[in-house]
Amino acid sequence: MKIKILILIFAITLFSINTAIAQTGKELDNEDGTSMVPVIFDLDTLVKIIEEEQSAEIVRMEFDILKTKKYSVRTLYQGWNYIIFVYGDYRIKQIDLKIYKKIDRRWQYISTGEIMANTSTILEKPESTAEYKFEIIAKEFNEGYSAGHYGIIIYH
Repeated sequence: MKIKILILIFAITLFSINTAIAQTGKELDNEDGTSMVPVIFDLDTLVKIIEEEQSAEIVRMEFDILKTKKYSVRTLYQGWNYIIFVYGDYRIKQIDLKIYKKIDRRWQYISTGEIMANTSTILEKPESTAEYKFEIIAKEFNEGYSAGHYGIIIYH
């Protein structure tokens, strides 16, 4: 229960940050619209929320361009409660996250994230150490855009 409350607090805080970014993100971009600055602008704030307010350890961060979907893979270890958090820049209106676990050399669907506008969050408690695949999906873009930048942060 404590983990779910922390996720909720984090999601609400991040939603507020992302709302501010969505309103000013375009102004932070370069004239070609290719800068990573809008998606990492408040990264120091996010890291402080995770490390200081939630007393958690970040084990992976990744940033990339997103047009339809992307995949990221990481081993998750038994005995840890992981939060997988994905967010989009000002171009991405709605982003989703799905996770899969490798079982017998095949990817088995595990769960879908809790979507809050341009963020999505999943809590995963591995019953055994295994390789996991994270599918980041651009569900909807803001008007005039067909791509944007995303960030994924995995922590425990």
